[in-house]
Amino acid sequence: MTAAALKLYGLPGTVEKRDVTALPYPDRSFDVVYSFGALPCIPDMERAMAEIRRVLRPGGELLVLFYNRSSINYWIEIRLLRRLARPLLVVPGMITLLQWLGLPRDRLIGHRDLYRSAPRMSAEEWLSRNTDGPDNPYICIHSSAEAERLMSGFRIISHTVHYFDYRHWGVLGRIMPMRLIRWLGARWGWHRILYAHKHG
Repeated sequence: MTAAALKLYGLPGTVEKRDVTALPYPDRSFDVVYSFGALPCIPDMERAMAEIRRVLRPGGELLVLFYNRSSINYWIEIRLLRRLARPLLVVPGMITLLQWLGLPRDRLIGHRDLYRSAPRMSAEEWLSRNTDGPDNPYICIHSSAEAERLMSGFRIISHTVHYFDYRHWGVLGRIMPMRLIRWLGARWGWHRILYAHKHG
């Protein structure tokens, strides 16, 4: 997608696929590191952040997204509603009903099949399977303090929360005023976004 965007907009640049826990670049190679939703999928987050610090020049910029532990998505949807609804997925007609409410059919089928094959899960696996789809193998989430601890070596410029996904709430979500959606996102949204500069 990045290569296609560079071509579409006629911009210079190269696209490389690398392991963020072992980057093959010299120290202080980059002015900016941007990560939107990739780092939560890395089990060795501390090592990934150490590599990001290493390759950024002093004063370099970091914009990073973590998933927010203090969110509606985590506490209400993942921990409560989806656990209660999971056994209902095997009831005939339930997937069609939930699809009518606005939930994606392919994910509902994936969760139903996962329930049949693995009716019990650890808390960690439950979180991972309910973040980016039933096939997602790993995810981690962070509180405000946990996210800021990972930013050692950086001066945090801003730390904000965004994104309440009203689509998960079916008909109720569709009738919510946009002002309320934005208000919920700014307080208990799923995206915790930090912008920082590397210390000199």
